[in-house]
Amino acid sequence: MGHNTDMPVKVNRPMQWFLIAMVAILAMAYLVQLASPLRINTDSYRLLSMSVSAYQGQGYLVDGQPDQFPPAYPWLIKTMLHLGMANSHTLVALNLLSLAVGLLVLFQWTSEALSRLWRWVVLVFVLSSWVLVKHVTIPLTDTVFLGMSILAVHWMCLFCRSKGRCKWGWYVAALVMSSVALMCRTTGVALFPVLGMCLLIHPEHDRLINLFLRHRSKLIVGLIVLAVAVYYPLNLLIQSQWFKSQFMESSSYFQNFIVSVQRHGLLLHMLHNFKFRLIEMGEIFCNVPWTRLPGLLPVFYAAGVLMWLLLICGFFVLLCHPMLRPVSWYMLSYSCMMLCWPYYDARFWIPMLPVIALLMWVALAQVQLRFARLRFATTAYMVGVVGLGIVALIFSSRISLAGKQFSEVYGNGSAKMTYRYALDNGLPVEMDQVMMGEVRLLEIFEPLAKSESALDIQD
Repeated sequence: MGHNTDMPVKVNRPMQWFLIAMVAILAMAYLVQLASPLRINTDSYRLLSMSVSAYQGQGYLVDGQPDQFPPAYPWLIKTMLHLGMANSHTLVALNLLSLAVGLLVLFQWTSEALSRLWRWVVLVFVLSSWVLVKHVTIPLTDTVFLGMSILAVHWMCLFCRSKGRCKWGWYVAALVMSSVALMCRTTGVALFPVLGMCLLIHPEHDRLINLFLRHRSKLIVGLIVLAVAVYYPLNLLIQSQWFKSQFMESSSYFQNFIVSVQRHGLLLHMLHNFKFRLIEMGEIFCNVPWTRLPGLLPVFYAAGVLMWLLLICGFFVLLCHPMLRPVSWYMLSYSCMMLCWPYYDARFWIPMLPVIALLMWVALAQVQLRFARLRFATTAYMVGVVGLGIVALIFSSRISLAGKQFSEVYGNGSAKMTYRYALDNGLPVEMDQVMMGEVRLLEIFEPLAKSESALDIQD
């Protein structure tokens, strides 16, 4: 598939301007979330605690204990603390900046693969995603990793398109960004098989590969040189504290995976995880968590099957596109990793939302070209997705603009007393329900709760 060669030439300009306006409206709604007080969940508590602990010179600890989260994000927050820039608003701004990077790359990808109208549809789809709306206001690695990983894949795409020596600049940039992404989130391992595939599929390397295959002695020498070059950095990596925390500690996700396989067997383990992946994709397709509609769980399974079929179709379409092949390989690599992941949460797919959106709408564009009668169904579906996204943004904006009454509208009520106490909003507090560790973080990062003693963190 070449550049827009199989997309309709005629442009519906009123619809295009309407979609552009929708992107602008949704973007402004996201900017409203900058006003949000600090939203803390289990993982954000761990990440912020690591940041504060490192700022105090005690290492990346959570309540005095080592944690398996990679250090890049806590290091970034620690640096922001040193600069006096770390607060609830700048943490949301960091997420929004990372999202903007991912969307800019996505727009470039859609410019390669789709017509003008579809480009804006893809952006609206991503911005309307409930899972993104829910988590973009929480200090987590998901959205930051989205920006890093999508940028790394884009540089891989530019490597595949470039020729001569200049292509290696893009490859080195992609390698460095992939390494940074790995230090931000362990799922960054999914980027490295794509880096390897880029070397193999680059058109300029066909002659070199054929030369090695014809001359086995040169192939053996090349493999030995590669092994020596990789040995020392790999050995340093294995000896590092990061590797031990990610793969060797009994509480690590990798060890949990091993235990699950030993307990259930590999086949049952994979089938159980695939059930999780079906529900998660069903939630992304329907743009609502199934817990809101528990009686319709079979519908979410069906939607998940449809979503995966569209992604597989989009995968093969982009494989025919010379520049965008790394996008397909990244989806394959990440999906294989997720098939081993023994946990359920649609949040795991936030870093992949630009890729998912591109593959899905490339597939839908192909289907719509062949079956014009489905155009109304596609439009109706998109209207529903956007409507649910707007509802999610309105709900999130209500929380973000709540001020000191944040305690009354955030979450399921489990942290209500903690926020009442930290924000000192005059409402009655039951001290036995106050989590003092979270209060400490609120006093450090939340302007509405800042205290002089909390701000005076000693190195």
